[in-house]
Amino acid sequence: MNQRTRASRSRPLPHWAAAVSVALLCTSFMAPPLAFGQGLPVGFEYELADGEIHMRISADDVVDGVRVQLRTCGSQLFTGQCPDLQRGQTCNLSAPAPTSTTTCSLTIEGDYAGSAGSLSYDFEIAVAQDMEFDVDTSTFDATAHRFVMTMNQSAGHVELVVRGEDGAIVADRVVPFNGEPAGTALTITWSQPPVGILTVDVKAVGESGAWSSRQYVPWQVQMDAVYVSFPSGSADIPSSDEAMLADRLRQIQQTAARVSEWVDVELYVAGYTDTVGSSGDNQQLSEARARSLAQFMRQGGWTAPIHFQGFGEDVLAVPTGDSVEEAANRRALFILGTSQRPITDQIPRSNWRTL
Repeated sequence: MNQRTRASRSRPLPHWAAAVSVALLCTSFMAPPLAFGQGLPVGFEYELADGEIHMRISADDVVDGVRVQLRTCGSQLFTGQCPDLQRGQTCNLSAPAPTSTTTCSLTIEGDYAGSAGSLSYDFEIAVAQDMEFDVDTSTFDATAHRFVMTMNQSAGHVELVVRGEDGAIVADRVVPFNGEPAGTALTITWSQPPVGILTVDVKAVGESGAWSSRQYVPWQVQMDAVYVSFPSGSADIPSSDEAMLADRLRQIQQTAARVSEWVDVELYVAGYTDTVGSSGDNQQLSEARARSLAQFMRQGGWTAPIHFQGFGEDVLAVPTGDSVEEAANRRALFILGTSQRPITDQIPRSNWRTL
């Protein structure tokens, strides 16, 4: 990292992405015995996957005209038919799984040795509630390596994977819980080497086995301020500052390249003025200058998303009275981050416009 580049010490709002929520259909692989006593030498077994009941009908002898009916299973009626089965053959059928815990009644009919036979079997499918979890963003502390979260059902455990700024995994642990009730504040902590954090992957698992996962991207780099000698009241970049801005662009590209394999980097440009002139005029001028700088970066080769915003005289680097010329306040900031809009002491609002 260039010596003029520093990580922001402000706390950005966490960015959670790539949510995956799974409703676990809680049942073991079930298989009743063959139904010789009912005059039909067939067996039945089922499993649940991808929101469906997958049924397998197996024959211990030749059975003709196998018919399958599934009733009272999520208020659905399913009928299916298998071809004539030879000894040792199987027939596979699938039906939609219920969305709540329910009892299913299955009937298999067929002809065996010249006589009609049937097999009836009742089984229960227990459907777990979708797992949802929420992280209290105000508690996320990248330095202390902790945050607080809640689940919408009794807590089983949390699987945590943390990557450093070079993409290497710096922490990988399972945080166990003891069935704490839904809504309980759960503190997650971890240990890691003294490196910056790029991403935090969290997988919350309830006691039922239902789970949900998200990725947090706290990575953000705020470059040192640049001071462009814009003509008074103008947003035109003077040619004398182009080399300085081109050097800053190279720093930005080098910093982004180090993490672009793991996260999608976006650039934010913030503009500021001193207190000379009216507040409204300064707001418009800072917006125009931020846009001009964003266009310079785009024309110089930055291809990822770029956003700009002006703050006028609202965020002074050096506090002054009204109508005071202060060069330190006439500045611009370049922030590298992700799609989560940065909010810091230097960036108190989020009205970003995309170039």
